[in-house]
Amino acid sequence: IPLIEPYKENMYQLTLTVPNVKGEDLEETIKKLFKSFARLIEYLKGKEKIRGLDFEYWGYKGAIRSLEITYKKIKRGRGFSYEYHPHLHALIVLEGDLGERLYKNPYSKDYLGNRAVRKFNKEELLIQKIWRLLNDGKRVTLKNIESLDIGYSCQLDRFRESDFIELFKYMTKATSEDDKGMEYIQFKTLYYALLNKRQIQGYGCFFGLKDDEEITAQEVEEYYNSIIEELRQKENPVEMLESPQDLTKDEEYTLISRKKVYQYLKKNK
Repeated sequence: IPLIEPYKENMYQLTLTVPNVKGEDLEETIKKLFKSFARLIEYLKGKEKIRGLDFEYWGYKGAIRSLEITYKKIKRGRGFSYEYHPHLHALIVLEGDLGERLYKNPYSKDYLGNRAVRKFNKEELLIQKIWRLLNDGKRVTLKNIESLDIGYSCQLDRFRESDFIELFKYMTKATSEDDKGMEYIQFKTLYYALLNKRQIQGYGCFFGLKDDEEITAQEVEEYYNSIIEELRQKENPVEMLESPQDLTKDEEYTLISRKKVYQYLKKNK
């Protein structure tokens, strides 16, 4: 946070969503989210152009994006289905003057769809449509943007102190407060979909900003294997049938695990 605060006068919270997906589509959807966000940033900083649109006045300087996935179990007839809602929270620095909130669309209503609770400015409406084209794999042109009646739900608000919680919190959570816990099928889906995925990534003035998971699984595996190989060369390994729990109680042995390697690398890197 101390590295971010110098930009606080021009910080916005950008929330980017896509429709819910089934478990088998979750990993591919996450990949699309990351790729689409990187493309969106390219437009904002002017490296990629959309003929007929000018992003220079937005005054983009940098961003930090964070992945979050909510999940829920839905009763369908005699059985159940499982849905996942991957979305991005982003802190984005924009030094330009954005338009007034004058426009309504279906995303203006509250979650129950009963009443209008917000208006959007033209920049938000543009992001909504670009975001939809990117995630649907369509060309981002002015013609395609104008042909859309509506994009995907995206909101851009002035960054508040409480928004740091949204940016740096846990990666997954259940949708409902009274959820009884994660089921095995949900755990398995989330585990494989999120394996080796970076939750937090910096761009522009925040490029290189590291999260707590800066040590990758590959680094841990390589270092772990190097330790084992070194021990094999120095020692005469003997196969043991004791459980790891029993071995840890015996002071004659030193436990070497990937978890301990990770803790060592994190402390000494």
